[in-house]
Amino acid sequence: MARQDQSAATAADLYLDLLKRALGGMLWAEELFVPASWSELTDLKHRAFREVVRLAARRGIAVLRRRPLDVETRELGTDWPLLAQTMIGLRRLDNVQWCVETALAEGVPGDLIETGVWRGGATILMRGILEARGDTRRRVWVADSFAGLHVRVNDGRADGAIPEALGRRVRDHR
Repeated sequence: MARQDQSAATAADLYLDLLKRALGGMLWAEELFVPASWSELTDLKHRAFREVVRLAARRGIAVLRRRPLDVETRELGTDWPLLAQTMIGLRRLDNVQWCVETALAEGVPGDLIETGVWRGGATILMRGILEARGDTRRRVWVADSFAGLHVRVNDGRADGAIPEALGRRVRDHR
């Protein structure tokens, strides 16, 4: 029986590792294609290319350039992946996993939430952790204003409050 539990834990760990790498765009990204910026090209021999990038951008076309994947940058979450479901990087995904698993192990009650979502990668990971660890009680919530958080100003000082209209929209979607 203990051997089966150990095998199940190993399978769950392997699944979560694979999930994090997939969410972070680490499975297929041997090289990246990133938008070319004409402002990055200062050499005169790139003048024609700069013009092509500028004209394409006017028409809603992105010119991409190849860039090798920098694994350390992706692990730290300091790049902006084109195809990944999260930009927070593998180290922060590891931290999300540690937080959720610690809450489960210590019996901390309550649901989970990701605020400020981008593409929802951390939310997907939280749901995957709960599934892999057999927790069927908790729900995972996602919250985003889709416009950034607005700061209300009181007496000339920002207080970080969420405007009433945004709060009403959040309540309406529960």
